[in-house]
Amino acid sequence: MNRLNLVFTIILALASVELWAIHGRVKFAKGKPYRIRDGKQVEIKKGNDIRDGDEIILKTKKDLVIIKFGNDYKSTMKISEPTKISFPKKDQQRKTSVYMDVGNVIVDYLDVKERNFEIKTKTAAMAVRGTKWMTNVDKAGNVSTSVLRGAVSVSSLRTNRSYIVGAGQTSFVRRTGFISRPNKRVNLQGINWGEDPKAGDLSQNTEILQKIDSIGKQIDPSKNIGPEPRLNPGADSKPRSEGGGNDQGERPPVGSQFQEKLDKFKGTPTPPPPVDKKPKSSQTQRFYNSTKVDPSKITNQNINRKQNIEKRAREKKKNLYKQKVNAATQQGLPPPPPPLP
Repeated sequence: MNRLNLVFTIILALASVELWAIHGRVKFAKGKPYRIRDGKQVEIKKGNDIRDGDEIILKTKKDLVIIKFGNDYKSTMKISEPTKISFPKKDQQRKTSVYMDVGNVIVDYLDVKERNFEIKTKTAAMAVRGTKWMTNVDKAGNVSTSVLRGAVSVSSLRTNRSYIVGAGQTSFVRRTGFISRPNKRVNLQGINWGEDPKAGDLSQNTEILQKIDSIGKQIDPSKNIGPEPRLNPGADSKPRSEGGGNDQGERPPVGSQFQEKLDKFKGTPTPPPPVDKKPKSSQTQRFYNSTKVDPSKITNQNINRKQNIEKRAREKKKNLYKQKVNAATQQGLPPPPPPLP
């Protein structure tokens, strides 16, 4: 009887593990973040497991949670700012999905071979490609994705349009479904990418996040036309609008030195067209017009060949005219007019 109870207990334990799949484990918690599981609100502490159906809520800017997840808990997720995210049940492919309602999340995903992680919002989806990136969702539902390393596939769930965002780039998805091409308008150096609690303060700068949101709102959808750009992982984080053109297809500002040369060139008179020195011979000129080649490249052999062709044509016309004159004379008719030369 005791053996049967032991077997039954093991089966229930295995079933509970499968039913409550673990998404990650809390490495660090600051402030008073809490999770909701089975309708119960519990404060998050270091060492807690994050399971299917858990909902994590951060109410103040002082709250912060760092979660380790993935194979051997190598990957890291830093949750800061007032944030509300949930962990739905894993699908058949064992993919870890995070639904983000509002807030700020930085993900350092190291399971490059698996790529079983994605973040979804009401309007966008971010699929990992082995990378480190930040996703920020404001209260209106506008999403910004900035990539520090690697690449992230950003999709608009309303328009079904997607872009691959590379290192140093940012893409915006508005609540209307508009998705911007990856650009370098955001200076990624202002973002707090830190994950080690011993290294100092890990919270985000609210002013930086507000600036990123304002940059996304300034993009004109009418100038967001074009193919998906190539990745440039080796590019620096200097915003593209500071020089060399921008992401909206506009020309870069003209430098002062170039502008002076341009104004000087506009003031100079237009030079006369070059004189085309053509051969004086009419036969050579006709040959030049028919072949449309450079007269300087015409050789004597080509000229003689052209002259022989024209001579045979004239003789053929004369013989044909003689035949017509003889036929008219035999019939008592006036001779036909001579052919044109």
